[in-house]
Amino acid sequence: MYYYAINVLKHGQGSSYNRLNAKSNILPFKIKQNNTFIDEGDVSELSFLIKVDDKFVLDCVNISESVSDIIENRT
Repeated sequence: MYYYAINVLKHGQGSSYNRLNAKSNILPFKIKQNNTFIDEGDVSELSFLIKVDDKFVLDCVNISESVSDIIENRT
């Protein structure tokens, strides 16, 4: 799902966003749906479709490290 989230951050709404939106209830991160706010009442919220917080970034780092370890062990 993070693959699609990164695509949404790069390209905006499209097929990746639609895939995430269909599974929004089971995602480990928050997405903006139907032009609503992710955190209602947060006046500092940016207009991104994905909530990029510390957990999201750390999850991406962990995925990258895991993939790197797998690649390193195959060579």
